Amino acid sequence: MKKFIIIVISICLIFTLASCEKKKNDSNSKAEVNELYAAEEISFDFKSETDLLKKYPKFSNGEAVQFKYDFNAPEYKELLAKYPITKIAGEGSEFKRAMRLVDEYAPRLTHESNYDNHVEENSLDLLKYSLDNPKKGINCRAKSKILNEMCLALGIYSRRVFISPYSSMDSDSHVVNEIYDTVLNKWIMIDMTTDAYFADENGTPLSILEIRQRAIEDEYLAMIKQNEKIDVENDSADSITYYMKNIFFFYLYEKQGYGTKGFDDGMVYFQPEGFDVKKFTISRMENRLGLLKMNYANEETINSMEKDLKHMKKSEFKIGSTDSLIAK
Repeated sequence: MKKFIIIVISICLIFTLASCEKKKNDSNSKAEVNELYAAEEISFDFKSETDLLKKYPKFSNGEAVQFKYDFNAPEYKELLAKYPITKIAGEGSEFKRAMRLVDEYAPRLTHESNYDNHVEENSLDLLKYSLDNPKKGINCRAKSKILNEMCLALGIYSRRVFISPYSSMDSDSHVVNEIYDTVLNKWIMIDMTTDAYFADENGTPLSILEIRQRAIEDEYLAMIKQNEKIDVENDSADSITYYMKNIFFFYLYEKQGYGTKGFDDGMVYFQPEGFDVKKFTISRMENRLGLLKMNYANEETINSMEKDLKHMKKSEFKIGSTDSLIAK
């Protein structure tokens, strides 16, 4: 199946939408952008998306980053007291415990791609707002925050990873979690939104870097979604293709802990060689600003966006070494 999408909007950390759906906008609505990242039509199929990854197989050399994990936030006590997280997680490996949490809570959190992130970004407020309330859905960014803090409260190394596509015209991005499993001695990607993870031919769960590399090398990949296995040959719903589109580059906070953080609060980017994440981000911001102006957004919103754009152009982007993503 092929879908051609023209997509606009922002990097989900700066703007209020972390959409998990594909959208199409009129090509006449786009602002002037860096042509390198402004492909208007995206062929949404597994081969096209993996072919793009194959053009950028290696990541830029970056600095070594020592990620920090806060296991002792005082709010964790309230989280564990309010919700039966410890009981649900049970015993066993970190991966098994985390997946029990996902299997329990993912179906009880309604997905809403247009959720505006108005609730404070922490597990207590997000669960109070959305858990078992279908009328109050939240997006992947919020769901990953809930799982992240649940795992940290249990002493499990956990981080949110923002995964993004190549084109700055593509508004669609996604947020997932990685947890460190001491039995397998590796990081594993878990998706709180889809109740899914990826595995190799032996059933071993994979990290984001491993998923990307296997796609580049045409090695076996299966998505275990809601305990059902989907492989590439049987990917009728484009489930795997969706991730292939969104694992072009990654970024995450240097410190993982409780509560909301701002854009400048220790963000680290992992970019492929030949790709400039800062130019991409500016291009995407310009796209959204142009769309807002065309749709006559209120002056306050436009002024705020222009201020953000000026700030972005002056900002330094910290580029990390992928070795930092492998280490604990």
